[in-house]
Amino acid sequence: MGNGYGMAQVVGDKVYIGLYRRVEQVWELDFNTLAWKAKNFIPGLPQSINAGYFTFEGQIYILRAPEESIAGILPMELYRFDPNGI
Repeated sequence: MGNGYGMAQVVGDKVYIGLYRRVEQVWELDFNTLAWKAKNFIPGLPQSINAGYFTFEGQIYILRAPEESIAGILPMELYRFDPNGI
């Protein structure tokens, strides 16, 4: 996972990977077909890094925080990612 900033979460027979440092993209890998599919971008600051993520009731929750190089007081961002969405 690079420098520890990325995300990889299994939900059912699919894995969701992405959100590395300065990346807003999430990819889906279907274990049955081994086909990759690009998912919608996660909004927010492109300089954000992952502070944590977890799965609850089939949804992935992602907590993002500003990278250390951004000055000022910026709030953490919590996103709900629906794997069945686009």
